[in-house]
Amino acid sequence: MDDLQENGYKIIDNFLPEEQHKFIENTLTNDILFPWFITPDKSSDNELMQNDDLNNYQFTHTFYQNNIINSTYCDNLSFIFDSKLEPLSLLKIKANLTARTGEIIKYGWHVDFSGNKHKTAIYYVNTNNGKTLFKNGLEIDSVGNRLVIFNGDMIHTGTSCTDKRFRCVINLNYIEK
Repeated sequence: MDDLQENGYKIIDNFLPEEQHKFIENTLTNDILFPWFITPDKSSDNELMQNDDLNNYQFTHTFYQNNIINSTYCDNLSFIFDSKLEPLSLLKIKANLTARTGEIIKYGWHVDFSGNKHKTAIYYVNTNNGKTLFKNGLEIDSVGNRLVIFNGDMIHTGTSCTDKRFRCVINLNYIEK
């Protein structure tokens, strides 16, 4: 991958060939057998959530974490991203699915991992009016088949969407070559 911009991030539209993107999109959003797991606390950061317990949840699927494959879906997915990102090592691959809300909800500020120098990549599975927000003011629109890569110490959060049934992303955390 090319170096990140001076401000620590890079956006790549049409990241995957269309057939690979459709494979991922169909697997995560149309396969009725794909296992999603509820995470009852999307964020503990009440600065943004404002104690909104009703909307503080998401569905997740962890493919890979702590050097352990957690999903039978991991092989197909990790191959697609490994061949494009060429990481030295993977830390975690996780899909997040956030249900549509009546108005845009900003979730809590966070970094995915602290204490080690790594990259975070967010792959947008579907297009919707949700966003990835950064504490420094940067906003990235959710556009299907877009990948944003940024330094893992950049504080960020996601939002819900109001124009589609859900917002679906894949988060990848990795050590760069």
